[in-house]
Amino acid sequence: MLCPSCHIVRPENTAPCPQCFAPSPLVGGQGGGDYASFSPATWGEPMTSNSNGQWDNPVPPNGFQAHDNSLWAQVMAPQSMQGIQGQGAQNVNQNEQQATMLPVPYAGGQLPFPVMMSPDLTAIQLAENGGTGGALVPAPPNEEGTIYVPPMYTKPRPIIPRYRIISGFISFFVVIGLLCGGTAYYAKVTGRLTFLRQLYDPHFANIQSSQATPLPNPSAVATFGPAHSIINSATTASSIEPTTSEPRNPTNKFQVGDTIYVTYSVHAPKAGVVTFKWYMGNLIYVTKPFNIPYAKNGVSAYTTEIYARPAEGMVELYWNGQLAIQLYFVVEPNPNATNGL
Repeated sequence: MLCPSCHIVRPENTAPCPQCFAPSPLVGGQGGGDYASFSPATWGEPMTSNSNGQWDNPVPPNGFQAHDNSLWAQVMAPQSMQGIQGQGAQNVNQNEQQATMLPVPYAGGQLPFPVMMSPDLTAIQLAENGGTGGALVPAPPNEEGTIYVPPMYTKPRPIIPRYRIISGFISFFVVIGLLCGGTAYYAKVTGRLTFLRQLYDPHFANIQSSQATPLPNPSAVATFGPAHSIINSATTASSIEPTTSEPRNPTNKFQVGDTIYVTYSVHAPKAGVVTFKWYMGNLIYVTKPFNIPYAKNGVSAYTTEIYARPAEGMVELYWNGQLAIQLYFVVEPNPNATNGL
């Protein structure tokens, strides 16, 4: 059975509780079936019974006072417990005869020690000697092993992902290549940067200025070679039709800085390479090869070149290394271009 005061398992007899010395509920049942009532006492005073029953002795303090761990309770506990123990011993002697007549209750094992919770939620266990014979003893905390918690952070990532950096560099180089190619094509077609060739082209160092000597008129008759049947027509012009590659103004006289157009037609049984060799006097000025695809009705195309110095010029057309046509022209001085140089 449980003690109504401390709620601890106690023997089922009329003796007081061995833990808190509270009277047995069986005694109250024999005296009329009513439990003894107790009036609340002030702090530090012994509790007195207000019942008219068979107890006239002071009642031990309630559970709260029995388990009070304050300094005042520790000082007053030995004094009050001496009186309580003396009175409890008398009650035990008086009730031994009645207890011997009762059946022996089953005691399965050692009764558990009373445990209470402190205000900071720490388990506190009463002392083993009598349960109320001393101060409250904190229960030893359960020792747990070290718990390893892996770090939750990851490797810091760069502000700009690597693939964006690589794609940015690729885009940059592509744009630069397109700009350089477009600038070179524009300068070649318009002739705006032709004067820069004299700084790096070795052909300009071997050309002697002939401004004082008038240049002879070039021959208007072309010279044909073994591959004339493949490249059967070609001519020089100052302007052409861009859509048809036909000469708009055929001529063989130009000035320094002018764009020289050469239009030609190719009728070949298979694809091949047309090579242009431009001459300035008897020196090769520049060589340009072009791949020509096969076409059933032939291919019409054109190429351009700009001369930066006055000279007698000639251009040779080759089909797969065989001479087809030689065209002659002259580049006369240009007053504006000369002053610019």
